[in-house]
Amino acid sequence: MPEHAPAPTASRAVYGFALLLMMQLFKIIYITWAVVPLEWFESVGISCLPDKYWAVAVPLLLLTVFACSFIIYFSFGLLMTPNWNDANTVKDKFSIDCKSNDNISLNFLSCPCKVANNCKINFYKGCKIIESNIPILKELDVVEVSKELYWNSNK
Repeated sequence: MPEHAPAPTASRAVYGFALLLMMQLFKIIYITWAVVPLEWFESVGISCLPDKYWAVAVPLLLLTVFACSFIIYFSFGLLMTPNWNDANTVKDKFSIDCKSNDNISLNFLSCPCKVANNCKINFYKGCKIIESNIPILKELDVVEVSKELYWNSNK
């Protein structure tokens, strides 16, 4: 088994159990420190403890940081997104243009569409069609799509 696989191993089980015991111990110590009065700790001989203010402030601070991290994470995602009117929202460096000399293969010999206006062949008007293969993925030109959808005057 590879060393860095995420599968459970015996050593991970031991580390996980030790971590569970350690966190349970820290939880008991924390709740004891937060609830028990300072006079009891001083009578036992423990005099160097933080103020009880930190028993409330630290969990609230951690909760606030956790909640704000989601807002910051999504804000970075929005900052990296191009504007809606940017050309990168439509076409990027991985786009494949369909030129008039490109071959696009369709996997049907005759059109199975019942409505001729909805036929897929109409989207590949400028391309030479090879009838025997599965179609490859191609980008449609925005101008051509806009002409088909919106500039058709005989609708």
